Amino acid sequence: MAGLGSGVTCNAICPALIKTKLAIELIEKATKRWGVSFEEAKKRILSTINPSGKFVTVEQVAELASFLCTPAADQITGAELPVDAGLWAKL
Repeated sequence: MAGLGSGVTCNAICPALIKTKLAIELIEKATKRWGVSFEEAKKRILSTINPSGKFVTVEQVAELASFLCTPAADQITGAELPVDAGLWAKL
């Protein structure tokens, strides 16, 4: 069991909508439900979930995870790290 001084940290990366198969399916369903184009449905969904209007990228999440594995992040533990394009700031 890891304890004090063990060097083990635990953090949560909390991404907003990432361009995945599931996200694309969500947008495709919205096009049918709302009777709009794929681009319009994507714009509506992203503006609600990702205030930047863009998908969070897998690379952005991976870079943060990589950073958390470096000595520079040794003192970051118990943190919730949003990669949410400003959603929490908007709320």
